[in-house]
Amino acid sequence: MSDSINLIDAQTELGCAIGQNYTKHTQEIPMDFLDGLQSERLASAAVRAGELHRVASVPTAVVEIWLRQGLDIHKMTAREIVAKLHRDGLDAFVTSNKRI
Repeated sequence: MSDSINLIDAQTELGCAIGQNYTKHTQEIPMDFLDGLQSERLASAAVRAGELHRVASVPTAVVEIWLRQGLDIHKMTAREIVAKLHRDGLDAFVTSNKRI
């Protein structure tokens, strides 16, 4: 039996208020998803890391924000991604306590 958590895709809303058009980007992040990431982060200390080691789980909405800031997550190293998450106060998406 496997536990699976469905993360809902990012949503884009177009609107107009007081004569100004706007675009609103949102993504629902379920608490059980964040709890799973925290459990994985806490368990990482007891597990030996192999060549492939998951260090973060970055939601689509965050990736889109970074793209608008000129950052391409696909061209960033794992160390850069984790550092950016910490700088932005998004530590909940880090899945490992190991040094990268």
